[in-house]
Amino acid sequence: MRSFWMPLAALAATLTIGCTTGVDDIQEARNDYQETQTDADQMVADARQEANEDYHETRKIVMDDAQQDVNDGAVTDQDKLAEAKQDRDEAIADAKQEAREDVTAAKKDLEETKREAIEDATANVKRHREALADEEKELQEAENALADAEARLKAATDDNRADLQEEVNDARETVTAEEEDVAEAKEMLEKHQQKLTQVQNEIK
Repeated sequence: MRSFWMPLAALAATLTIGCTTGVDDIQEARNDYQETQTDADQMVADARQEANEDYHETRKIVMDDAQQDVNDGAVTDQDKLAEAKQDRDEAIADAKQEAREDVTAAKKDLEETKREAIEDATANVKRHREALADEEKELQEAENALADAEARLKAATDDNRADLQEEVNDARETVTAEEEDVAEAKEMLEKHQQKLTQVQNEIK
């Protein structure tokens, strides 16, 4: 006798609720990671260019002032050059640090997405394998009920033959329905096994 109160397709939908991380999410996270790497390289390059330009501008001003001071008998202001160089180095270092943090965060997100995807895909396969086992059990019970009904029909008298024939007909319909559910459960399991394989290939 059938015990599921919802169609198998509806049941299958409930088995994957909340498990949305898959191949597309991995690809998106990988693209984000690659873009972050590119952006990080550009960030450091821009910071280096800007810092060098600032340093050279400061150096030009100091040297111009120094030349005037020399003409006046003064000494070149090395402190200003040293400070400008330090500012340049710190700006570049800050940009590198920020770039490293951005790349590290993007890589962490990629690895977390991979982990979630493999966990979700594995869990879905497990759930659908269990669902198939339940459907096969239901089919076996329906087949047993049919065999029992057919046996009682063979031993029937004219008084109850009509009722037993109807019972056999109902049992056959139940078996047919259960066979369809088993076939659909097998199809769903195969589908999610393929998804698991796709995720496994994607995270390599």
